Amino acid sequence: MNRFLFKTLIICAVGGLLVVIIIILFVLFYQYTFNPRKNTITQTHSHSFSITPVVTGTFASESNTHWLITHLILTKLFQQDPLLANWFFNTSNAFVLKGAITSLNATPIAEYTSYAQFSQDLADGQFPKGISWVMYGLESTTNSPIEEKQHPATYLKAFAALAHAHNLKVMEVPGRDLVYVKGADCVKVRGESTDQAYLRCQIPAATQYADIFLVEAQGDQKDVSTYTNLVASAKAQVRSINPTITVMSGLTTDRGDSASQILACWQATHALVSGYWMNSTIPTLSVAEQALNAIHTAGG
Repeated sequence: MNRFLFKTLIICAVGGLLVVIIIILFVLFYQYTFNPRKNTITQTHSHSFSITPVVTGTFASESNTHWLITHLILTKLFQQDPLLANWFFNTSNAFVLKGAITSLNATPIAEYTSYAQFSQDLADGQFPKGISWVMYGLESTTNSPIEEKQHPATYLKAFAALAHAHNLKVMEVPGRDLVYVKGADCVKVRGESTDQAYLRCQIPAATQYADIFLVEAQGDQKDVSTYTNLVASAKAQVRSINPTITVMSGLTTDRGDSASQILACWQATHALVSGYWMNSTIPTLSVAEQALNAIHTAGG
């Protein structure tokens, strides 16, 4: 009788253990197979900038390339596609013009089109507090003083020197159209293309004192070969003088080019430069978003 009771207890114990094991295996199987959150990323389209940057899934980290964008466009991009914005702009390697965005780590950069105004703001204590980078965009169409437009080499050098004297880093963006300024030190001559004049006038070389030189090559974006040649030539010119300067290039959605055309320009030049300015507007933001998605898919 005692033996029968003992065997019965053993059988019950083993049976109970098997039931527990089966239940555990079933629960694990259910969670792995049917859990709708498995391997997914929740994409929250919020208008608040308190979203925590996502660091899992397709956009696992961030781009190591420098990217430049305006505060307005980045704000809209972040609202529409926070994962994409996180990938390209949640890094101090990226720059945002006209104010930082709290949820992204892009470095804010102040923008000036006038050396005279920059100098005055520094003297008056009006330069934005907490900003360590400044951009000098000098073009024939900007509101820069004519003196600066006519003598770009002089003022590109002076701007960089003044910024460095105040422990600021400098990005310089001289336009190709400076060769059309009347009375300039160097202008386009008959038979030359704009690019040829820009290079002959040594405008890329004049940025040698900056930390970053951005080639405004977006005007050539419709032709990938022309775009690539300008980027390569401008880089070679400035690097022959300052081998350590960082070189970026411009891309734009403002000239009617498709996302695939922007991608093609990126593919042709991304090994030549350290980054890009995604110059966009609200009406063409969807093209910028498509282009950035394509660049990310291509490894950018």
